[in-house]
Amino acid sequence: MRRIPVLPRSTAPLSTSPLRRSALMLTALVTTVLTVPAVPVSASPPEIQQVEEVADAQQPAAAPSAAVQQPTAIQRPTAAPARIAHTVTLDHYSFLVDGKRTYLSSGEFHSYRLPSPDLWLDIFQKMKAAGFNSVSLYFDWGYHSSAPGKFDFTGVRDADKLLTMAEQAGLYVIARPAPYMNAEVDGGGLPTWLSTKNVKNLSNEAEFLRYADEWLTRIDAIIARHQLTNGSGSVIAYQVENEYYKNTANARAYMQHLRDKAEADGITVPLTGNNNGTYNPGTGELEVDGPDSYPQGFDCSNPTRWNGVPDISYDHPADKPLYRGRGECAEHPARQCHTFRWTVTVPADVDPVPASISTTVAGTQNGKPVQYTDERIIGVLPEPPPAGADAVPDLPFLSASNGWGPVERDTNNGEQAAGDGTRITIAGAAFSKGLGTNAPSEVQVYVGRGCSRSSRRSASMTRPEVRGP
Repeated sequence: MRRIPVLPRSTAPLSTSPLRRSALMLTALVTTVLTVPAVPVSASPPEIQQVEEVADAQQPAAAPSAAVQQPTAIQRPTAAPARIAHTVTLDHYSFLVDGKRTYLSSGEFHSYRLPSPDLWLDIFQKMKAAGFNSVSLYFDWGYHSSAPGKFDFTGVRDADKLLTMAEQAGLYVIARPAPYMNAEVDGGGLPTWLSTKNVKNLSNEAEFLRYADEWLTRIDAIIARHQLTNGSGSVIAYQVENEYYKNTANARAYMQHLRDKAEADGITVPLTGNNNGTYNPGTGELEVDGPDSYPQGFDCSNPTRWNGVPDISYDHPADKPLYRGRGECAEHPARQCHTFRWTVTVPADVDPVPASISTTVAGTQNGKPVQYTDERIIGVLPEPPPAGADAVPDLPFLSASNGWGPVERDTNNGEQAAGDGTRITIAGAAFSKGLGTNAPSEVQVYVGRGCSRSSRRSASMTRPEVRGP
């Protein structure tokens, strides 16, 4: 039976106000929910076991009898169940735990935004009940380090307890220790005191790496103790850096350093990233480097508008799983994997404009009916442009994706307000042609057969040109 903390009973008379009565009803409801026995779920990480907690309250001892001297009972602790190490591998379709295909469905939780450790387990249990089998956890360098060389992992900063509770709830953990994490916090998780140092953040510079290594040494030691591969926790993946899109020699050396550091600290689960596939091949390569996608954007003025699931398969190497997005197979009772394909033919009398097409797949999962819908934008190819050099903004777009805002032609990007009319200006120089975008974007254009090369100028996608036949 799981022990539940009980508040001391008040000696004051109970109020009969509606607010007091509501509070009492809410307390009773919460107590009822918490005392329901947990039901084991087969999707739980394999090493998680239900452990019985025994109340440690001491009962008052009875007075010894003068006639009979009762022997003192010695209660020996039972041995903890043996931990079993597990293998974590991956292929083109998914992660595999002990060779068993495992699809990760993860939510995000920021413990530093809920500085009450007693509530963390409740959050994890609700995530599990909502259908998630994983949780992604940032670890905030600045939150744990108030001064150089000083670290705090106690109380509301107890990372060990946080990982233990995720395991108790039956969730895999994707650990994300940075050094940089963004997460819409000041400095992106870099400690405030770092701004007083003469260092180049997120670089291969020796002084920055010295500070970063101090942080990683401390947090990696905690994460390593909770790895699925050790049989000592439920950490299934470890993210190296965050949204680090740079593809220079120095940037790759920085990523390689962080990778080597993680391995030296005993991290044995797959190393992952969300760097739009920058580190899938080459120096600093990660086991999985997925896309960084915001399918709903940041427009809070239209809460009823929901965008379709984006196609992020462009970041899908042949031997690695698609790290953010849907899987490619449907699981059947016989555990067979099938791929479904449709061929769509556009009628000849349809105008050559993009149109949406949706596909719905219905079935049964765990004895319950399920239905999945996906949407794609289709269209017919436009006429190729004439031979010669053409500016990209003058070409018809087949598609233009940007998770933050629109991709604009010949004007500065206005985030959510397309066509703000401002000319593109970089370092004081104005440009009449170009694409305006403030986030990693992908633009597809059709230039016909015989495209020889593409080029770009200046510091961004300003005045890109495509040369046709």
